[in-house]
Amino acid sequence: MAPEVKFFQVRDHATNIPVMCVRFANFMCSPKEASILARAGWGRNPATYYVKIAGGSPMTQYDSIDWNGRTNQLAHRYIEEHWDELPSGSVVDVRVIAGEAETPAEFER
Repeated sequence: MAPEVKFFQVRDHATNIPVMCVRFANFMCSPKEASILARAGWGRNPATYYVKIAGGSPMTQYDSIDWNGRTNQLAHRYIEEHWDELPSGSVVDVRVIAGEAETPAEFER
């Protein structure tokens, strides 16, 4: 199984962040790729690499705790925990995750 890539629209109060997430683990890759991942410290448990793709230089984290502020922390953790349920292109609304809203924001073009 190859690594999976999904795109999300992360929403919060007055916020719309385009995000690309890559989910992978050693068991999902070829032996050479697994060796590269192991050298970088990645284990057999799936990890979700979260990339903010807007702006000049993308900002990335593989651990949701490392984000400053709640928007990316909560969205990253939610995406990790609900990976299989979320199709690429989904809106991930932090207001709903935090219990501040009942209905997620509409996808914005």
